[in-house]
Amino acid sequence: MTASPSAARILVADDDAQLCDALVQLLGVAGHSVQTAGDGYACIEAIRAFEPDVLILDLSMPNLDGYGVIREMEVLDLASQPPDVIVLTGHAGVSEGARAIRSGAIGFLTKPARSVELLTLIDRAVAARRALDQKLSAFSESRKHWECSVACQRRNIRHVVNHIAAEIEVTGLIPPRGIRRILMAADEAITNAVVHGGLEVGSLIKERADSLGFEQACAIREAQAGHGDRRVTVALDINPDELVITIQDQGPGFDVSDLPDPSDPDALFRASGRGIIIMQSLLDEVRFEDAGRRTIMVQRARGTIEASAKQVM
Repeated sequence: MTASPSAARILVADDDAQLCDALVQLLGVAGHSVQTAGDGYACIEAIRAFEPDVLILDLSMPNLDGYGVIREMEVLDLASQPPDVIVLTGHAGVSEGARAIRSGAIGFLTKPARSVELLTLIDRAVAARRALDQKLSAFSESRKHWECSVACQRRNIRHVVNHIAAEIEVTGLIPPRGIRRILMAADEAITNAVVHGGLEVGSLIKERADSLGFEQACAIREAQAGHGDRRVTVALDINPDELVITIQDQGPGFDVSDLPDPSDPDALFRASGRGIIIMQSLLDEVRFEDAGRRTIMVQRARGTIEASAKQVM
């Protein structure tokens, strides 16, 4: 067997010692550097110390199962990208495979897996990581900045969101799933700036009146000088470490201390503050400055630019 052109660091986490030995031999011949772990907690420690490119993970390990390992990986402070996970388990079934993929694995194989299938998955994962590293390296010398200013007219919201999408897509750093989350948060924030900030139409109108009443209130304010001609400025900054969207409106602002508690399950069902809860659930950080007139939304690299850019399946 010839050595793989994309040699990598691989961690095999399985309580089956014979299987681990067999995979160490197979992957070593293919040119990879391999370590093993016999249970979930040993796997976590090995990830910290070894920082593998790929983790071959059994779901039914003692102490901490494979799903627990995937959850723990999300909060590990690693110097490099977290490993791509290939699930290798004796639990056959489409539903188990789908659950593994939803949990963050890039591939799912049932024991006994064919060597060629496993090596193919590894090569695809490593190639995707190398391509991402090249993009980040090429992008690290510059910082992308885009900015626009629009009047407080609701029809402008979709145009701005579309421009943000185009600016993010051209970098090639974020996959479609990550972009959708960012755009959902941006749509909420820009809508807040236009409707609640510039037009000063409160969410309570939705609770006290029908949707037609809310639409009429917005239309009236859009036609009024001093409301519809106020400006909303949107800035987008992207570098390999983070993506930042800053939205500034010319409204009266609000008391930031009155923001809804994101841990309150009822907050999501109230018209007032619902958009802020959604924004906070989608991105790593959402903060407000200038008496609430400025919204700053941050998505860090390991949240989206790196972690979710590993879709190789």
